[in-house]
Amino acid sequence: MSSIIRNMVPAEISNNGNGKSIFVIAEYGGKVIGTQALLLIILSQQGKEILSGKSEETLVDRDFRGQGVLKKLFRQMFRYC
Repeated sequence: MSSIIRNMVPAEISNNGNGKSIFVIAEYGGKVIGTQALLLIILSQQGKEILSGKSEETLVDRDFRGQGVLKKLFRQMFRYC
């Protein structure tokens, strides 16, 4: 399964006011086969700020579904959190 993902590239996609969001892509044979983004969000609860996030842009090419691509995208993304 590890041979499916040849390259994962973290990149900043925006600065949404709460910090930099994280965007990770999976490539195979020069083709993007999966994407995952985490948008940082600051929540407020009882006067306290809590850093949170929202998953976005979760896509996996249909030919690669069921092969662990999304799991690897999430693992890579969490390394940058």
